[in-house]
Amino acid sequence: MDIEFIIVYKQTKETNINTQIHVIMALNGHDETSQIPRKVQRLEPSELEQFDDLFPEIVNILHQRWSDNKEITDALNWFKEVQYTISNASHQDHVLHVKSGSLVNGKNRGISVVTTYKLLVKDVSNEDIKLARILGWCIEWNNVGLIAVNDAIYLEACVYEILKHYFRKKPYYIDLVELFHQKWKTAYYSFYLPVALAMYMAGITDEDVHSKAKTILIEMGTFFQIQDDYLDCFGDPSVIGKIGTDIQDNKCSWLVIQALKRNNYGCDDPTKIEKVKDLYEQLDLQTVYSDYEENSFKLLMNLIDKNCDILPKEVFTSFAYKIYKRQK
Repeated sequence: MDIEFIIVYKQTKETNINTQIHVIMALNGHDETSQIPRKVQRLEPSELEQFDDLFPEIVNILHQRWSDNKEITDALNWFKEVQYTISNASHQDHVLHVKSGSLVNGKNRGISVVTTYKLLVKDVSNEDIKLARILGWCIEWNNVGLIAVNDAIYLEACVYEILKHYFRKKPYYIDLVELFHQKWKTAYYSFYLPVALAMYMAGITDEDVHSKAKTILIEMGTFFQIQDDYLDCFGDPSVIGKIGTDIQDNKCSWLVIQALKRNNYGCDDPTKIEKVKDLYEQLDLQTVYSDYEENSFKLLMNLIDKNCDILPKEVFTSFAYKIYKRQK
């Protein structure tokens, strides 16, 4: 699914305020003047190519910065691998795969910084467009699935190194750093962050304007994530490009929540509560729990026997016997 979202920052005399946010969301094509869907035009390949072409420069800067640091060697080698993959990636497919998964899906997050900035600023310089693309890469790297926790830590450090190298003399540098310090999920990184970065680049610092943008875009991101959950189960694999795995992966998806709600769970109604308990009886969950209790207690006792070389066993068994077979 292709999603375009556009924020236009302008003066509005009629409302007597200096700033107003207009959000245009295109989900298979919707604009602010028509309710009739239209086909969304993909970004011109030239923008994607220019976005990709900037990657080697960024990697080279990081390599110069940390080439003598042994602890980050693996991460730098990972960057080299990504660089090689990018140079051979198909711009037609707009998908890049690295190691355990997809680096980005069309780089929509990153390129959104560029497209939003162009909408906010009339006469853009090549240098500012380059900076917008660099911020786009910072977003993409912040969302890569890596093979080790250390890699993720190194990658985050690289993002801040990139910000410092290119933006430390900019008046909005601290604002950028603070945005990347926020720990959110899809709704933040895919929707609000690209727009907020472009807004700060464009000199839009009004907190109320940012708050309004965030309200709209986080809601949009939630909508997008729920769509993802739905399509994982009911989407056509030939269209979405994969077979959904949320069920077998034990994901707490929107569909699971809705199923629980519609099966009387979470309702403060005695009749519905009894129906849930009846279902527990049918599934014989009392026996399931009893078996779990016995097996867990045995496991605890074995762990205590094997690991109490210095501390007295009583330190742990005193707790274990208090909770074993407890009734309240």
